Amino acid sequence: MVLFDVGRLDCKTQRRLQWVAAAFVLLLAYAALSKLMNYGTARRAMLVQVFSREMALTLVWLVPVVELLVVLLLLFARTRLLGLWLATLLMVSFNVYLMVANLGGFGKVPCGCGGILGKMGYETHFVFNLCFVVLGVWGIIISIKGNLIDKSVHLGERRLEK
Repeated sequence: MVLFDVGRLDCKTQRRLQWVAAAFVLLLAYAALSKLMNYGTARRAMLVQVFSREMALTLVWLVPVVELLVVLLLLFARTRLLGLWLATLLMVSFNVYLMVANLGGFGKVPCGCGGILGKMGYETHFVFNLCFVVLGVWGIIISIKGNLIDKSVHLGERRLEK
């Protein structure tokens, strides 16, 4: 099953998608590896979140594993569109959580991000994530648009040949 026929996209669109995917790969790989390499810190940060202890202990492993799986999807042209959808969904989820926490929805404002990302203020972190949401949506749009335009051109050529 082909999720996305990258061969039908022009070189310029393919290059743009590679840059978008590369940005997400760097971000998600860094975030996941930071959590896994500093497991004790990530665990403590997750345990102060609003989740139950059981959920926090599950999420401390699940989040970086999901991030790394999305990285794998982004690395391959045939699964890149699915990877973009999932990466964008992750960023939207993180931003919704940040927004609710910052607006006092949880009674406290914890941050479970590691490395450089954990040192950002909430507003900066929100804007940073929002930039990646916009980048992801743009990548999805140019992927779908490029694929649909190319399919219509190929269909038109087939009709002319008959």
